[in-house]
Amino acid sequence: RIVIPLEYTRVELFDNGLSAVMKDDIWGIFDITGRQLTPLMYDRVDFFYNGYAKVHKDRKVGVVDAAGREVIPPAYDNISWDDGRSSDNRFRSFHDGRARVSLGYKYGIMDTAGNIVVPLIYSFIGPFHDGRACVSKHNNYRSKCGFIDTTGQEVIPLIYDGAMDFEKGR
Repeated sequence: RIVIPLEYTRVELFDNGLSAVMKDDIWGIFDITGRQLTPLMYDRVDFFYNGYAKVHKDRKVGVVDAAGREVIPPAYDNISWDDGRSSDNRFRSFHDGRARVSLGYKYGIMDTAGNIVVPLIYSFIGPFHDGRACVSKHNNYRSKCGFIDTTGQEVIPLIYDGAMDFEKGR
């Protein structure tokens, strides 16, 4: 039985019931029943992981969910999972419901609903450990570090030259 019409130049393997398809260098998404979830509109669709995939359009990046909804519109330079330690640079899904986004040289954090949890004001955001993440801002070519909590509140002021991740409360 043919699930996806034979008119596409490229069809990726189904992963968790979802497949990216390409025609005329434009990508879209189908589910395993053959239902088209998104129109052909993206420059690229990355693999789905835990129900989410990065989408690329006009040199910007966003995220779609397993229903084909754009949870983060393609308006950012990069989106990575919270700790940014993906060896192959693929979007591995949201980490604790959050993903790091960047625009220009500024970083922030968005949740799975596309809400900005931490505004794009930092030059660096590290992974959360024990509910805190190291952040830094450049100021007159100098970078100062501090920590934010999971709500984005600065809980340790950005006055330090360097910092290590929290572990076991310290």
